[in-house]
Amino acid sequence: MAINPIHRIVVFTGDLNFSVRAGIRALLDAFDDVEIEVLLHRPRRKPSRLVKNQFRNLRKHGVSWIPYQAWDVGSRLLHRGDPGSGLHLPMPGGPYTMDDLAADGRVRITVSPSVNGAAAQRIIEDWSPDLGISLAAPILKERVFAVPRLGTINLHKGKLPDYRGMPPAFWEIRDGQPSVGCTIHRVEAALDKGPIVIETEVPVEAYSTPEGLRVHLDSEGNRLLVEAVRKFRAGEVGGRTQAGKGKLNSRPPLPMERQLRRELAAKEGTVGAIRRVKDIVFAGYSWMNAAGRQVRPRPGRPPVVVLLYHRVNDGFRDNVTIGIERFDRQMAYLKRHWPVVPLRAVINGDVDYRGRKPLVCVTFDDGYRDNYDYAAPILLKHRLPATFFVSTDKLTNQTPFEHDLEKLGEGLPNMTWNQVREMLRDGLDFGSHTVNHANLAQISLDRVEVELVGSRDTLRAELGQEQFLFAYPFGKQSDITPEARALVCETGYACCCSAYGGINAGSLDLFNILRTGVNFNFSIPALQARINGWG
Repeated sequence: MAINPIHRIVVFTGDLNFSVRAGIRALLDAFDDVEIEVLLHRPRRKPSRLVKNQFRNLRKHGVSWIPYQAWDVGSRLLHRGDPGSGLHLPMPGGPYTMDDLAADGRVRITVSPSVNGAAAQRIIEDWSPDLGISLAAPILKERVFAVPRLGTINLHKGKLPDYRGMPPAFWEIRDGQPSVGCTIHRVEAALDKGPIVIETEVPVEAYSTPEGLRVHLDSEGNRLLVEAVRKFRAGEVGGRTQAGKGKLNSRPPLPMERQLRRELAAKEGTVGAIRRVKDIVFAGYSWMNAAGRQVRPRPGRPPVVVLLYHRVNDGFRDNVTIGIERFDRQMAYLKRHWPVVPLRAVINGDVDYRGRKPLVCVTFDDGYRDNYDYAAPILLKHRLPATFFVSTDKLTNQTPFEHDLEKLGEGLPNMTWNQVREMLRDGLDFGSHTVNHANLAQISLDRVEVELVGSRDTLRAELGQEQFLFAYPFGKQSDITPEARALVCETGYACCCSAYGGINAGSLDLFNILRTGVNFNFSIPALQARINGWG
């Protein structure tokens, strides 16, 4: 039994973005006896204040602020819709949406012009919360953060006291730090100065970017939130006093942001004159293709473009790995511009689509741990469906893939079945990639059947599936025989996916679904061109 029962939590926030919503959902999932009052700071913005802010930013960032702001406003105006919204298909990430949180009987969301105002203070006092939590909130005044019985804690994505302020990860990377901190501390009058309740560190990897690290920090932060509440329930309500003053940071000027971005891109090898020329060619091809669709609509069903990813990782770069930030940017691009649909819905004929754009599906092969750590949160944030084809024995026994041992000299961690079930609960989909990642063209038909049946039965036992999707390992035309492909059908699979490129135009061959691989070298123009039929 808890020493300090915590039944009421007030969450102070200025932005109910995905990270904050996921943190609230993590608390609801961890503590079924908790109610949460969300106090959303949404000030009334006077025109005079907006003008002053623009001049302040102009002085800080220089003339580059003008095109930056124009691009931001233009993007919001031009890309306000969701190309897939009219398809009425179930999409992942439902538990993290505003609608789902608002419908939860344990959550109440109150919008206030000031979380520090007298009205907000009365709301908190009337509700009598046990604990306050600050998530992306403005600086809190004592009149509100001291009201909860046990005080208020703040999630700070930085190491304290060395990196107070914001933005997360930027200054650490610029300073060459080996890691970025993630800290829960008690709120006091001074910014980020309160005693530390719990903390951890996230390593800065070879190709880390601030945006990529923030995906990791978001997940770690939500984990720490749950642990911090458990500590408070156990009576551990104190904290470790911070040693030293540290440094208070703020957003860097735009030229400094661009400089760091150029340095990181050069390290990755994704910049240069040749790349810029290629992107111009890709963009021109896509523009002509889009114009052609308007003038001469394609008869019959639209093409289906199935994208194939393997790893989302900043530790290294190769032809099956994409960086965390780049994957996030690609998913944001897909969400804004293309009807992205579940592969299973396409296979079952559940997609009622009469548009001129190709349908896009997202898939993953193998079952790496980074799919859970990084790909899944990004997909859930953008509410995009994806199918993960896993080699079942690699998950059951946590054995490495042989191709990693050969190429990297080490194995990489795989997902666990508990993680897979969590992703499935959130609306992501799974299929078979054999038992042992076997090359179906290099083993006997008896062994092929063992690989297919074993993987199918494991998916049924672990996930309760009754319709099974399949993607064969290695994926080239030479990596599966006609006899093995026939066995895929005979053993009860609904499809068979390849990996040698191409788009699926005309009638869909369910047992030779073409997929095109994507890696770290794909810019947005390159991805756009591939979806439009390049290559």
